Amino acid sequence: MFSTERVSAKVIALLPHQTMPEHLHPRVVKDPGKEETVRVAVGLVRFYLLGEDTLTDGFIPEGKAAWYASRHETRRWFAPR
Repeated sequence: MFSTERVSAKVIALLPHQTMPEHLHPRVVKDPGKEETVRVAVGLVRFYLLGEDTLTDGFIPEGKAAWYASRHETRRWFAPR
């Protein structure tokens, strides 16, 4: 693991159906925001980005729609090496 003002790397283990909270790394005044890279060891990963609503596998918990802005679903399977 490492962390600088612009980039950090962490190891995160998620169990099936666990999610990371929706979040942003926006530009603020002269700060360009943070950079984020995701590396997956194994499993099916679904990313939800801003854009056209293509939500098919994911779901929005009842009563929480106002807090889920990213509904453009992309997915990729990562096989063990």
